[in-house]
Amino acid sequence: MAGWILRILGTMLFTTMLSLLDASGTVHAVPVTGPTTGKTLPVTETTATKFSPEPAIRVGLATGQEAAVFLAKGEYVVRDGATELGLEKLSANATLTVTKRGGQFLLNGKPVSAKILVVKRADSRASIPIFYNGEAYRGDFRLIMQNGAITVINNVTLDDYVSGVIGAEMGADWPMEALRAQAVAARTFALYSLGRHEKEGFDVCPNTHCQVYGGIAAESKTVLAAVSSTRGEVMTYNDKPIYSAFHASSGGWTAGNEEAGGDPLPYLKSVRDEPTYGVSLADRRFSC
Repeated sequence: MAGWILRILGTMLFTTMLSLLDASGTVHAVPVTGPTTGKTLPVTETTATKFSPEPAIRVGLATGQEAAVFLAKGEYVVRDGATELGLEKLSANATLTVTKRGGQFLLNGKPVSAKILVVKRADSRASIPIFYNGEAYRGDFRLIMQNGAITVINNVTLDDYVSGVIGAEMGADWPMEALRAQAVAARTFALYSLGRHEKEGFDVCPNTHCQVYGGIAAESKTVLAAVSSTRGEVMTYNDKPIYSAFHASSGGWTAGNEEAGGDPLPYLKSVRDEPTYGVSLADRRFSC
């Protein structure tokens, strides 16, 4: 996914979403059983599906770290991720620095025996964000030790994750219908990607390998409205999320999945992108 935004005459995402639909508005998709290079089954038709209850997603914010610094505007705690035993309670605005020594976690310099750490609000009903390395996030955090280094994981509800993706991938000032389409695409892609980084202990990464995720900093009123108004809506095949790939610019034509090294997918075919086809670079506005 592109982390930069390309603005042109029209909205790119409309073409991407329309390529998933036939004239009746029906979604064409394939079962999600593995990478897109896997074999696909014959096409059937299905409509958009609403999933309930809302799942959680594990976002691997950082791997191979020597330290992780946390802060919250309210009380927060550190627990043993295996036993839920309380290890540390911190007051509002108090800094927690997690380091490691010889494969062991240290909390503000104090060694603990826990192999997995959970950093969360003291009051689970509180809506205060937790800051990791200066950036605010919803949900809580899970820290694991891998190969002698710290992996930092943000455990967050699906729609809180999607809210942190749209602003980072697309920008908050796009038309509302484009933001709503992006919310469905991002939510679907997130569910499709669950377990993509399982070997590393999380589902998705926060960069273009998965989807760019900016936490609370990427949110806005329009983004939150787009996510809320499409809550639970995903594109499916046989009740499984499809591979809802999207892009910043098609260059005038979209590419079929087989052109990107995968098996042919009936809902990811090459189509002409009318808003950009034949538009010169002089007519385009770029921003980074």
